[in-house]
Amino acid sequence: MTAFIVPSRPRFKVFTVKKQVINDELYKYSLFIETIYWYNQRMQNENAQRPNVLVIEDDPGYQRILELYFQRAGAVCDCCFDGRGGLQKALSNTYDIIIIDIHIPEMDGFAVATQLRDENDMTPLIAITAITIEGLRKNALKVGFNEFLQKPLTEESIARILQEYASGKETETA
Repeated sequence: MTAFIVPSRPRFKVFTVKKQVINDELYKYSLFIETIYWYNQRMQNENAQRPNVLVIEDDPGYQRILELYFQRAGAVCDCCFDGRGGLQKALSNTYDIIIIDIHIPEMDGFAVATQLRDENDMTPLIAITAITIEGLRKNALKVGFNEFLQKPLTEESIARILQEYASGKETETA
């Protein structure tokens, strides 16, 4: 039997707790921790089988739409709002596809693509933009983008991108 002394305002009170009760609570807690560990391992294994996509888009609404489209298609999606942050994420993590808006703050999409290619990162890069300027597609392909798409993207175009560039990872369409 274990005794605990707990101070109260006027005087000390002594509480006794059976050892079995403490052991039961520790056992329940350890089961809880094991369950969380098992769940996290399972999620990591499932996510390892799914394509990992980085979306660099400055419009929060459109970024969320793209994230939902990729998740519905079976991909794990990571997002960033500006070019500098997107470049850091791209260089510090492994992605199967990187979607980059051409006109983003900090560094534009062309600069991000150039930096990634200078670092010998051969991840497929998809340029997206809402602007239609002659020669933009040619410039995008010249700096290292694999594909150039006009906004708005559809779920069908997202599924096609995953199928074409996800290199054998499991998607909902595959």
